Amino acid sequence: MVRTVFWWLFWGLLVILLIVWLLSGGIAKVQAAARYFSNPFVSELYGGGAVELPWAIPIPQGVDISNLINAASSSGSISQAETFGNQSSYVNEVTLSQGGATANDPQQEYVVIQNEGPSTIDISGWSLQSALSGARAYIPLGASFFEQGQLNAQTGIELAPGGVAIVTTGVSPVGTSFRENECSGYLEQLQQFTPPIETECPTPQNAADEAAQYGQACADYVSSIPSCTFPQNPPSDLSAQCDAYIQTTFSYNGCVATHQGDTDFASSNWRVYLDGTRELWNNNHDTIRLLDSEGQTVGVASY
Repeated sequence: MVRTVFWWLFWGLLVILLIVWLLSGGIAKVQAAARYFSNPFVSELYGGGAVELPWAIPIPQGVDISNLINAASSSGSISQAETFGNQSSYVNEVTLSQGGATANDPQQEYVVIQNEGPSTIDISGWSLQSALSGARAYIPLGASFFEQGQLNAQTGIELAPGGVAIVTTGVSPVGTSFRENECSGYLEQLQQFTPPIETECPTPQNAADEAAQYGQACADYVSSIPSCTFPQNPPSDLSAQCDAYIQTTFSYNGCVATHQGDTDFASSNWRVYLDGTRELWNNNHDTIRLLDSEGQTVGVASY
């Protein structure tokens, strides 16, 4: 009798613990931990990769391109990819080049989209797809007018004629995709961009004359500050007023506040980030297709 009661208590306690574990997300936690695991065989063959378990969230896939996968490294892969499905009306207007697609770091892996047509084109909602793996990523929205430390309004990625979008697999160093402007060189000082942003910024007008009111030492120092540089270690003999003037004037936001009304303030180039945590494109060879919002082929980059 005692033994029977003991076993009932044991199994009852086990059932209760199982119910508590399930309610607390036990299965989900195990799946999250085991979703992907390193595969040295794949890494050795392709320079990186992961094995996907049955319950894993799959890489987003586009239209069926299985007939292109085996041909991705062949001499005819570009023409096959270009003619697969329907061609977009943007063919020959928007081009795709491989850029840094062979990099093994998502923060350095990028492709380049360029508008070579006569009118502005919004590429948000377009996508990029690998013919080798089928992986597909969509072009997000971005900040046409970017300010540091602000919640920036998100708009379509509109490429003006001649405009370029550098589309990086990884996460944005400034938290959003953004349109470059004549002050963007300041961003390069504190964050790393691939490829680097050009450090050519407008010189603050009459900066030395304005700084002179805080002393000759302030004026001399201001005259020595390189373009697109926020002084991080100014001389200790500068006055507090001089320090405040420098911080307000020689910074990204300070430059934007002063020059946002310039006719040539906004650049035609964008920095676009797909927020990926692992590579999208194969390091050795791949055929990458640019698809418009209807899934039609705009252009192809093959290497």
